[in-house]
Amino acid sequence: MLLLILTSMLTLALNIKPVEGWTGTAYIRADGQVDPPDAPISTLDYVTYALTDNITSSDDGIVVERDNIVVDGNGYTLQGSRIRRGFVLSEINNVTIKNTNVNGFIPGIWLNDSSNNEIFGCNITANKGNGIELMHSCSNNTVFENNITANNLAGIEVYFSSNNVIYGNNIRNNEMEGIEIWRSSNNLVSRNSITDNMVGANLYNSSDNRFYHNSFINNTGWQAYSYGSTNVWDDDYPSGGNYWSDYSDKYPSVKDRYQGKNQDAHGSDGIWDSPYAIGYALVATDQDRYPLVNPWDNIPPVANAGPDQAVNEDTLLTFNGSASSDNVAITAYTWTFADVTIKTLTGEKPAYTFNTPSVYTITLNVTDKAGNWATDTITVTVLPGEAPPPPFGAFTVWIVGAAVGMIAIAAVAAVLLRRRKKKPSAH
Repeated sequence: MLLLILTSMLTLALNIKPVEGWTGTAYIRADGQVDPPDAPISTLDYVTYALTDNITSSDDGIVVERDNIVVDGNGYTLQGSRIRRGFVLSEINNVTIKNTNVNGFIPGIWLNDSSNNEIFGCNITANKGNGIELMHSCSNNTVFENNITANNLAGIEVYFSSNNVIYGNNIRNNEMEGIEIWRSSNNLVSRNSITDNMVGANLYNSSDNRFYHNSFINNTGWQAYSYGSTNVWDDDYPSGGNYWSDYSDKYPSVKDRYQGKNQDAHGSDGIWDSPYAIGYALVATDQDRYPLVNPWDNIPPVANAGPDQAVNEDTLLTFNGSASSDNVAITAYTWTFADVTIKTLTGEKPAYTFNTPSVYTITLNVTDKAGNWATDTITVTVLPGEAPPPPFGAFTVWIVGAAVGMIAIAAVAAVLLRRRKKKPSAH
């Protein structure tokens, strides 16, 4: 049996393909120095640190000992050998980790007693333990817009930690839980796609956490399980709760025929007419009161404010955001710019008159029903208006009148001259 276990562990280790690059553990020391100096992490200001190559480590990967910094992976990979931790932050605050591939650690990113940190834009995959761990009094951290996939345990574990935000992540195909929350409270989990894990979300002795606008899809054991816990699983009405791919299987007779806070008014509203019980219906202590009929939309719209424009001052200009698009529908167009004060226009094609020649930057923000948004900017060049023609004044009138008078006098003189020539002479 022992031989079988050792053989299995060796096979897993051999399946981790090393990446080319620097080898070792890199430290960002409290004084801002990178240690050792040849580690592929550069900084010019001791605030922003950027990877310049891949890092492979058989120990911890990158240990952050400095507060108030940004670590930008620039798309490089931090590769472990399934023995130690990837990013390590212990009692560290106000650090951003972004744009990094983190593979082959136990766990991929480890925060301990650390607050006000951000993790976003990372690919955290194929780690032997959890993808991300927020441990022991971690608070006010934000984990967003990451791919957290194919880790051997949970995608994200929150342990004795509170007031963290987890949103907009793709949490998929982890061997145990997508998200595990253990003896923790007041965490927000929203707008995540939680798919193909053994358990979508598992809560143990954890209360006052909030889950809404997530999509729980095809998690093989439980979509969500709550033990000894009382949590909130929706954002009230009409905002709604979460999407559960097994809803129709659990409640085959329930339809979307009614609407309203009590789901008792005729008309569908995209919310099932009965709650979704977390765990088995007979033992569930939590429920989603407003389960969504369709998956939550995490796809942002595309903003298009049209081409740059030029216009004369005091001329009405119409903006045009009709080329913007969304996979469902855009619900709001907001145009902002500075013209003496900050101006805000709404609508797809609002109009405005600029009275002062200048170059203006116009920002269009488009938002869809799910709250996803995007922006685009254009410039408007306002030109001085053309000079008006000179006024038709009194002098001009005098000139014209004099000319007409002279013509009239000449005509009369000509007539008199002709008559004089025709008069017969006296005898």
